Amino acid sequence: MGALPHVRRCADRRHQAIGAVRRDDQCRGPPHDLRDLRLERAQSLPPARAQPVPLPHGPVTEAVRGPIPGWYGKLPSLGDFATRRLSPEFVKPWDAWLQDVLQATRDTLLEGWFDSYLTMPIWRFVFLPGLVGQSGWAGVLMPSVDRVGRHFPLTIAMALPSYAAAAHAVFDGAEWFAELEDAALAVLDPTRGADDLDSALAHSVLAVRSSADPDGSIGPLRALSSVEAFGPLAEGEALRAWSESTGWKGLWWTRGRVDGESLMLGCAGLPTTEEFAWLLESRSTRAPA
Repeated sequence: MGALPHVRRCADRRHQAIGAVRRDDQCRGPPHDLRDLRLERAQSLPPARAQPVPLPHGPVTEAVRGPIPGWYGKLPSLGDFATRRLSPEFVKPWDAWLQDVLQATRDTLLEGWFDSYLTMPIWRFVFLPGLVGQSGWAGVLMPSVDRVGRHFPLTIAMALPSYAAAAHAVFDGAEWFAELEDAALAVLDPTRGADDLDSALAHSVLAVRSSADPDGSIGPLRALSSVEAFGPLAEGEALRAWSESTGWKGLWWTRGRVDGESLMLGCAGLPTTEEFAWLLESRSTRAPA
């Protein structure tokens, strides 16, 4: 509990733009039977205007650097849901899960939900192939809000072609995840829009390993059971949360805090209501059993 103020202060600073929205502007979101209609209405925005964007590490090929991440959710500069470069194979189950857990945690946390949502840390995630569609996925989830005050997270994600690519994102992707977080935080400024987000994401570089494991097993991800291999993410209760999870296909964690410790959660599927409530509140490093 002594480390909690670090999480809260960081979250308050990062999400200050969201906190400015009045509480009475909260929206519970549409009923579940309107979900497909809302997905049809989600703005599939046209690509940003073609402009040369310098990459930070010099020119690299698409095969080496991987695709530009896509995104889905709400931005303070837009009046509704929007998406770019994410396939329906990802967006539809992802949106359905978010709608379910957001509503369920509202019902359980009641008045505490709003503060928990606004101060939730940005969560990094890596999913193995088959958890959401056929591809693996890596990205970040950040609380956000639209122009009229309706709250819904912003997701930035990129498809991963193999188990090896998922392992690479976990072991070697720290800088890439930090770039995604910075891009997401920047568009909490309502004067910055979708094109600004795309320009920032075009600078993000994650070299993707395209070779799949020959036996279809988790292959190099087995090394996550090693404290030495997992490095700073394997400290304290974060390691406990990892080691106690079984049969997982998804990994969630936060950027290291001032005390060097990260929060972490391993899941067999997408987080349950209880697990998502823990992601929202982040009151300790102990994940739900």
